[in-house]
Amino acid sequence: MEGDEVLKIEGNKPIFGKDLYYISIPGKPSEKDPWMLQFGGHHLALNITIAGERGVLTPTLTGAQPALYTSNGKTVRPLGQEGDKTLALLNALDETSKETGISELQASRSCARARTGRQDDPARGFEGFTK
Repeated sequence: MEGDEVLKIEGNKPIFGKDLYYISIPGKPSEKDPWMLQFGGHHLALNITIAGERGVLTPTLTGAQPALYTSNGKTVRPLGQEGDKTLALLNALDETSKETGISELQASRSCARARTGRQDDPARGFEGFTK
């Protein structure tokens, strides 16, 4: 959520920030019947379906943009450990698997650009992926 504060304003309107996160309760909370609790914002979506005493956390999305920023003079990488593990896995692939991975990543980038209309790189943060 702190990373969203870095991206809070675009032009004159807020498009990100802590104040744009929300809590929602679809359905009617019940001790017997299923209902849902949602919490989310930019790059965070938690959906908890509750049925009786049980809850299921699905679907979910946790992401970070920016992937790296400075706060109080310290570098912050919200999902840095996860990204490091991903890069280690990708870099451990053989050449054929790497080529497949690169093709899939490029296809994902193209889809993201088409979907968002943005031409910047939606897959930034994979600079450590070596071919």
